[in-house]
Amino acid sequence: MTTEDKSLILIVEDNPLTLYVLIEYLERLNLKTVIARSGEEALRQVESLNPDLILLDVMMPGIDGFETCRRLKGNIHTQEIPVMFITALSNTSERVKGFEAGGVDYITKPFDFKEVATRIESRLTIQRLQRKLKMRDSLLSFGEPISITDEKATILIVEDNAMTLHLLLGYLDKFGFNTIGAESGENALELVNQTVPDLVLLDVMLPGIDGFETCRQLKKHFTTRDVPVIFMTALTDTEAKIKGFEAGGADYIIKPHHYAEVLSRIRTHLTIQTLKRLLQQRPKK
Repeated sequence: MTTEDKSLILIVEDNPLTLYVLIEYLERLNLKTVIARSGEEALRQVESLNPDLILLDVMMPGIDGFETCRRLKGNIHTQEIPVMFITALSNTSERVKGFEAGGVDYITKPFDFKEVATRIESRLTIQRLQRKLKMRDSLLSFGEPISITDEKATILIVEDNAMTLHLLLGYLDKFGFNTIGAESGENALELVNQTVPDLVLLDVMLPGIDGFETCRQLKKHFTTRDVPVIFMTALTDTEAKIKGFEAGGADYIIKPHHYAEVLSRIRTHLTIQTLKRLLQQRPKK
């Protein structure tokens, strides 16, 4: 990747140590960075910079991250730039406010490199695929862009807690998803032989085979190896996260989770899958 090809990330953060860690992480991902130390400074810079992604701290001098995000989303020139909040892992209320303000996701302090890489790469992958699709359609002189929301996705939820499973099924049903519930890894592996889902929400601690082994089994099978798996877990240690990614997981959600977070992660990975599929299709005039 050349310097010109590198994605540009605007980091809005007033803490020098946090900035140092994030810049180091992003350099490891071969990304360009620019810094703003307040919301006001970010708003002054953003139109001329036109970054591919904004990492935005919540607590800052002057206007806070939520108000900064709202102003970005209220400006026609910056409203399409994805905003990812920087927040403390334990602060659920901050995460919910972030989604309500227009954020697409968040990364949590203390940082885990794999989490930072996963969240950022997912957003940048969507942008790259969208650009490729737009360029292809432009070259073919398509009058209307291809919609990426035509299909009703099927979500398999694997969760042994009956109440949690019931609530998740009901919540996702309201958004038009086809949902299938399974209370064990063995049950999930049986169900995918009948219906291949578009995405799997997978609890880690399950009776019988655990979520990690269930994911490994899904990734071995030809029909399900490309289905994104999002782990749901109360395990917050780095070792558990690494184990999930090594098993083939695309992402993870820490319990207790908020539904807005679940929906955001689902939409992110379904969008990536849909864009990839559209690019593989032979275009028709």
